[in-house]
Amino acid sequence: MLNNKGISKGLELNIFQKLKTVKLKKDYYLYTGYTLCNEEQKMTFYSKVNNQSNTWNIQLKYDYLNKDKIMEISPKFGFGNYQINSDTSRLVVKDNRNYQKKGYVNAFLTDINTFNKKFRANVNLVGQSLLINSNREELNVFCVRNLETRKFEYLFVNIVNNNINNQFNRKLSKSIKTYKIDNPSEQLPSYDKLINNLEDYLNFLNLDFARVEVINDDFRGWCVIDINDSPGQGILTSTYINDIVKLFLLVCR
Repeated sequence: MLNNKGISKGLELNIFQKLKTVKLKKDYYLYTGYTLCNEEQKMTFYSKVNNQSNTWNIQLKYDYLNKDKIMEISPKFGFGNYQINSDTSRLVVKDNRNYQKKGYVNAFLTDINTFNKKFRANVNLVGQSLLINSNREELNVFCVRNLETRKFEYLFVNIVNNNINNQFNRKLSKSIKTYKIDNPSEQLPSYDKLINNLEDYLNFLNLDFARVEVINDDFRGWCVIDINDSPGQGILTSTYINDIVKLFLLVCR
C-alpha cells in the first residue's frame, strides 16, 4: 500500500487519495514536504522502516534545490547557463527558496541597475537572465523513479502563456493554456539530449519524485529553472492528476 506523511497538501496528497486503496507490490512511502518542517519535525520525519527502496526522495539533496544552486549546477549537466553576466540588462527576480513560506515573493522583471541597488544583497532573492522562448512555452516534466530498478517514468506537459507581455508571471496570468506531450521523442527538440542530461542531473541530486520546470531558450537551449519536490495545487495537478497516478502505478504495481 501507499503511505503518505501529510505534511504538504499538494500533489502528493491527491496521489495518495487516488492510490490509498490500491494493492501495490509492497509498502511505499510518499513522504514529501520535508522542507516545510521545522528542525524538530525533521528529526522524526522518517522512521526505521523508510529506506531508498521504499521511500521517494529520502536521500534528496534539498539544499541544491534553491534556485541559485539550480542556476549554478545545472549547466554542469549540459543545460543552458543563464546566470547574470556583463551582457545582462533585463532580468527575472525570484524567491530563492524551493518551497513557499510566509513572505514568498512571486517572480517579477526588473533591470540590472535596479536589481543591484535594491535586491542583490537579499539572500532570499535571486536574479536570473531573462530566458526567451518564441512559442512562450515552459515545459513541466513530472518524474517518478522506480525505486527497485532506479529508472524513471515521465509525464511531459507544456504551459503556454499567451499574455506574457502584460503578465510575465504565469501564476498570475489569465491566459495560460496547457497540453500533454504524448510523443516527446518526436515533439520535443533535442529530446535524447534533454533526457540524458536530466537523468544525470536527477541522479546527482538523488531525486526520485518531482516536477521539473525547463525552458527551451532560443539562444541557450534547454534550461532548468525550477525543481519542485513537493508540487502544490494548481492547474497542472487538477488537469493531469490521473496521468501522474499512472506513473506511480507503472513503478510500484
